[in-house]
This record gives sequence, structure tokens and C-alpha cells, in this order.
Amino acid sequence: MLPAGSMGVRKISHPLLLVRNLKKYFPIKAGVMQKVVGYVKAVDGVSFDVYRSETFGVVGESGSGKTTMGLSILRLIEPTEGEIIFDAPSEVMMEIKKLETKERLSDRDKKRLEELKKRYDLMKKDKKEMRSIRRKMQIVFQDPYTSFNPRMNMRDNIGVILKTHYPELSGKDIDERVLELLEKCGLAKRHLRRFPHQLSGGELQRASIARALALNPEFIVMDEPTSALDVSVQAQILDLMQELQKDMKLTYLFISHDLSVVHYISDKIAVMYLGNIVELGTTEQVFEEMKHPYTKALMESIPYPDPDKKGTIKPLYGTIPSPRNPPPGCKFHTRCPYAKDVCKKLAPPLVDVGDGHLVACWKYVEGAYK
Repeated sequence: MLPAGSMGVRKISHPLLLVRNLKKYFPIKAGVMQKVVGYVKAVDGVSFDVYRSETFGVVGESGSGKTTMGLSILRLIEPTEGEIIFDAPSEVMMEIKKLETKERLSDRDKKRLEELKKRYDLMKKDKKEMRSIRRKMQIVFQDPYTSFNPRMNMRDNIGVILKTHYPELSGKDIDERVLELLEKCGLAKRHLRRFPHQLSGGELQRASIARALALNPEFIVMDEPTSALDVSVQAQILDLMQELQKDMKLTYLFISHDLSVVHYISDKIAVMYLGNIVELGTTEQVFEEMKHPYTKALMESIPYPDPDKKGTIKPLYGTIPSPRNPPPGCKFHTRCPYAKDVCKKLAPPLVDVGDGHLVACWKYVEGAYK
């Protein structure tokens, strides 16, 4: 078992982000008339909370919908359905959560909940409103080489963001601010005039983080920021992220397929499979008290440093089904060694198995396996 997550679980008073029933379906078109013949259900109804100053990790195989979910939250791609409540006052966030947990809502409560969500839901914001909100929400992309303009140096790649949002800034002000950001991320003045191809992978990812910090955001989506880096450089970038989070009180949505990295940096972890969250809990809950067969299989995929040591969990075989035609019932039943008849017919609910540890598996629904 890996060491406990270094960040620990913080006692935070209220969420910064509420995501409810988020869906993103991509239409499939065919023929001369480009008629819609189906949909790719990349994200198929996910809900979770992200609290201030915490790192919320999202892990899963390629094709599980992690990146699409992150882009949808920022509305870099438009979600098909759902609610995204971001940066509402603390009393509003707590009122929303209180109303959501009520077993029965009166007409007055329903109206109040609807009013609150309508006021703060990002899905209800137009482009002009989203522009000001984007100052608080940023992203670090997976591939830093393709996320920068190759014809612009680092000063201009980062400076254009400042000029766009703060047109009153002078060239000197922008120079000073960009240099400050680069130095904060471990780069130097000499990097100002360098182009993307002149930087190493680690340097370019540091520049990506500096760019994300340009507008003093509160929330950053980290889309596999270390996947293209050497192990030693990965450690440096993760340490940098933790330092910046502490100094600037940042909140991260950290997306990765690397369980070791997610375990190291995350306070909470959501495990995704084929567009759904199948397990969600604190880092300790997910790694030490894992419940879902898919989570257990992912843990087995972590290589052991001792070649003679074998895992005790059955490895996962087969490939992830197509999100265009997902299997009925539990989407994981085609690869699950414990699948029963109910798993093939009905999708399991996300149930609390104790202390806020959520699992979507019929095994943990009372009476389902009998």
C-alpha cells in the first residue's frame, strides 16, 4: 500500500463548486444530411462537491470522461445538461446543500432551491458573464506544447491574457507581471523571450501553471499535468502545485490516470468509469477501504517494486465499452468478476457506505444480491 496522501483532509466550512447531474453527449451524424444517429455519452450524470483549498482528484482509464468533465465545468465545451454552482457565498452554498438533503421539500423550499441555483448556476450565464467568471476559473492542459501559440514567446503567450482582461495595463506592467509569474513557478528572466519549442517539458509545464495563475484564480482544473513528464520532474511539479496552493489558497480539480500521483496530492478522489462516478471518498477511504471492483482493479494495476511480490486483487481484463453503446445496467458488469443478474439489468445508485464514502455497486445495496 502506498503512503498516506501528503495533503491530508482539510476541515473546510463550505464548497467552492457544486456539480449536479452533469452530462455531456456528443451527437453522431451520418449521411449527406448529417442526421443525428446516436450520441457518445462522454459524461453521463456526475455529481460532487469541491471544497475551498482542497485538491479533488479524478481518476480512471482513458475514455472514462475525466477531461470532458473538466472542460464542461469550465464551459470550454458546453454541457448537455446539469447544474454547476460556482463561488456562491458560503451561506448560499450551505443553504443549497441543506435543501438538497431534505427528504421532502415543500413548494416553498422547491422554489427557493430553484431560485438559488438559477442565480449561481454557470449553465445560466451568458458569454459576457462567463468572461468575468473565467478570471476565477483556469486550466492547465495535458499537453503544454499544443496549448501555447508556437509563434509567440512566453512573455506574449502569458501577456496576451493580461491584455485581454486588463486592457489598461501598459507593456511595462505586463512585463513585470509575467516575470513575477514565471519566477513564482521556478523559471527565470531568460525564459521571457523563449518560444515553446525552446523549453523542456518541465519548463513548459511550469509556464503553463504560470499562465493559469495570471488572473489570480480561485479554481484550477489540472488536466493530467504530469503525464508527459519524467518521474523526477513530476515530483517537482507536484511540489510546486502544493506550494502555490498553500500560498494562494487555490482549489484544484486534479485529473489523472496515475493512481500514485492522485494519491500523493489529493484530499478526495472520484473514480470514473464510462462517464459515471463509481466511487467517491477521501484519499484514505478510496485507497485503504476501497469498495468498488473497478477501484480494486485499478489498484492492482499499480506496479510493485518487488518483482516477486504478487497482488491479491484479481486484475482487470477486457477493454472499456464504447460510450456510444454502453451496456445496460451497471456499465462495469461486462468486466466485473462479481456481476450478478441485477447488475446486468439496473444501474446501481451511488450509496453511502459510511462517513461520506460513496459507492455505485449493487453489492452495497441491502438485499440486491439475495
